Amino acid sequence: MMKNFRNTEIADLIKKFRKKRNISQLELSRVCGLNNAQFFSNIERGIAEYPLDTLAVIIKYLDLSADEKLQLNKSFINFQKKMIAKIISG
Repeated sequence: MMKNFRNTEIADLIKKFRKKRNISQLELSRVCGLNNAQFFSNIERGIAEYPLDTLAVIIKYLDLSADEKLQLNKSFINFQKKMIAKIISG
């Protein structure tokens, strides 16, 4: 089972939703139990892996609309398809 992942498409959506709500990286970092914004900055730039439970905390805190959840879900499904194809191809 996948515990940590990194995906720039999902990270871009999180950043878009965060900015739309005028929430700082630091605020969202603290919600995720982090003391500084650097790790969250790295997530948004697609250079850090993060646990799925962190994604769940982020989604809940951002209080996404149904449309935003659908966008995120589509991105996550695309990510899963790519991971499966990678595993199958060896």
